[in-house]
Amino acid sequence: MLLDGNRLDRTGAWLARPVYWLPLLQIGLGQLDIPGPGFIAPVFALYIVQQLRAAHALRPALNPG
Repeated sequence: MLLDGNRLDRTGAWLARPVYWLPLLQIGLGQLDIPGPGFIAPVFALYIVQQLRAAHALRPALNPG
């Protein structure tokens, strides 16, 4: 959905693709005893948190008065 709606920048789109293919990557590389694909989801989560913090910092402060 994120890729289809063009809601991610270039880096986010690049990171979202391996998240989509993660089960296949994990099975394929797991057969070769390569554990790397397990780090794809946490890296994508860190990217999303970074983007949310940047968006929050750009949002103007609410004026209660």
